[in-house]
Amino acid sequence: MPFNNGNDSFMVEMNDKGLKEIPQNVFQFRNLRHLYLNHNEIRTLPKDVGNLVYLEILSMDGNKLTALPPEIHLLSQLTALNISHNQISALPGEVSKLENIRQLFGSHNVLEELPANLGDLITLEILGLSENKLKVLPASMTNLTNLRVLNLDNNQLPRLPKAICYLPNLVKLSVSVEVCSLGKLHKLNLSENRIISAPAEIAKLQVMEELNLSNNAFKSFPVEICHLASLRRLEISQVNGTKLTELPEELHNLEALKELDVSFNALKHIPDNIGELKKLALLKATSNNLRQLPKSIALLNNLQRIDLKENRIVSLPTEIFHLGLLKEIDLDGNPMYHPPQEVCRGKQLYPIGRYLQSSEARDEKMLQKIFKIIGSGVTLENFDFFCKKLRMKDDEVKTLQKDKSLQLQDKVLQALNIWKNKEQVKRAPSAMIEQIIKVLIMSDLHNLAEKIRNLKTFARAIKF
Repeated sequence: MPFNNGNDSFMVEMNDKGLKEIPQNVFQFRNLRHLYLNHNEIRTLPKDVGNLVYLEILSMDGNKLTALPPEIHLLSQLTALNISHNQISALPGEVSKLENIRQLFGSHNVLEELPANLGDLITLEILGLSENKLKVLPASMTNLTNLRVLNLDNNQLPRLPKAICYLPNLVKLSVSVEVCSLGKLHKLNLSENRIISAPAEIAKLQVMEELNLSNNAFKSFPVEICHLASLRRLEISQVNGTKLTELPEELHNLEALKELDVSFNALKHIPDNIGELKKLALLKATSNNLRQLPKSIALLNNLQRIDLKENRIVSLPTEIFHLGLLKEIDLDGNPMYHPPQEVCRGKQLYPIGRYLQSSEARDEKMLQKIFKIIGSGVTLENFDFFCKKLRMKDDEVKTLQKDKSLQLQDKVLQALNIWKNKEQVKRAPSAMIEQIIKVLIMSDLHNLAEKIRNLKTFARAIKF
């Protein structure tokens, strides 16, 4: 456990010595400043510790202590006390008389309650009490006005007292309960809980930079966090939590975001407006149900790493080649064919981008050839129905029908180009080929669909 040490006037260090008790002569060193007794088997801290009136640091991490003596309050110069990883069930009220204490670590004990007057430790800056059995916190904690870091992870707290929400200098809080309006909070870890929604008040955390909401029970993505304008790192990885099925469009409001981890969810797509997260450098979406990436991902000019392992992605948008700062794109565990897995295996953008560019040019030529085949295969009697399956507007279809200067084949080609202009915003040529086959099948033009499918299979065989 780190301490902010001052100058050592006199130090005794007896870590990892297998001690069962503290040597008595230690208490004769009245000028002792630092005493380290970590990782021994000491069961008792004798009342003689009160003799060390100049002691500044006492560290007994990893022993078998069950209690502290009341004489602990005589250590009036103590600035750091570490009693983590022991078997202490209660702290004596005298602890609250340590008038110079700045750091108190008591994690991994069996504490069920804290002294009612703990708030008297007005010099306290760091308090670590994770992995205990605390069910309530003393109301006096509101007096800890110098507290900057508070760790209460993995206790039995049903809620956090309102007083904690108004600690004026708290910048880092790690706690397994709901939080309120902590205006100066920069980092917040609420992972490993059963949180099902985020309160609207979370939007008040306007200097929040790092937020971990992993492994919770959210019914849907907590859209309230999209108002945290200063957020730079967001983690909602649900290895053991309820899987999220979609990300909200409001995600683009997090303009300061640099790292986004949404791994181990059930996401099927990433919002098209993710391209507005201009500062994003890391995107992790491992183990989801993603099938494709939006073209707008190419607008993330600062993106350096993409981790998309274990999804269902089969192809990438050609535009990804424009990500000039991208150092790694991990697609392991995806059924990739565009580009194929052997191209993606190196996780490098250049070969992936080159493949996509040349492939898109081939697919565009293929698409034009397919349009010509369809143009000569659609008859007058099924032209209207075909246009409807292309989802053309009625006025667009009527305009083509009334144009006497166009042959039927030209009208079909124009209809296909109208469809293409709409589709190419969201689909690459390869995806449009797949889609047009579906349109032909829905139009009951099965022979045309089979002919194009065979052409596509033949072209792919030649390509490889």
